[in-house]
Amino acid sequence: MVIFAAIAMLAVIAVATQSTAATSGGGTVVGTVKIGGSGIPVLNKTCEQTAYTLGAVNITGVFRSAGGQTFAGQVKIPAGVSGGSPCENTNGGKGSVNSFSFSGSGSGKVSGTCYGSFSRSLSLVTVTLTCTVSVGGQSGSAKVKVYANFSPTTGNGVTTRTKAANFAGVYTSS
Repeated sequence: MVIFAAIAMLAVIAVATQSTAATSGGGTVVGTVKIGGSGIPVLNKTCEQTAYTLGAVNITGVFRSAGGQTFAGQVKIPAGVSGGSPCENTNGGKGSVNSFSFSGSGSGKVSGTCYGSFSRSLSLVTVTLTCTVSVGGQSGSAKVKVYANFSPTTGNGVTTRTKAANFAGVYTSS
């Protein structure tokens, strides 16, 4: 569920890719995540299958297409992005981030779709997204990486299962 951060990874969506070449960019990502069922098992306990749903994710940053189109501003990923892990506990886990759409406005426009995976080691989450993005009308593909810290807000992961968390971090796009 840490994936969220990553999914924060959603910041990663900001992957504002350009036409035919990689889009460069970076910025910040913040969001929330809810873990389904009984939550993430505590530290050093047997891992379990988990499912999560992200709250709204906000990304602030810059993207530049290979063709020179630029976007600077906020990208909002709507609540409801989901995913899960086949085996996760507080120590860590790996899983998927289901496909989602995003858009943003500011100086320029950006929109697209992403999907990918996440890995978490304790509170550190990395989200890797594959995206199709349009920056100022130039479309292409982009790889987005989100690096975030996962902070439980319901449960602590040591003595009680984590059922909700905040995440904050940075993203890069190439």
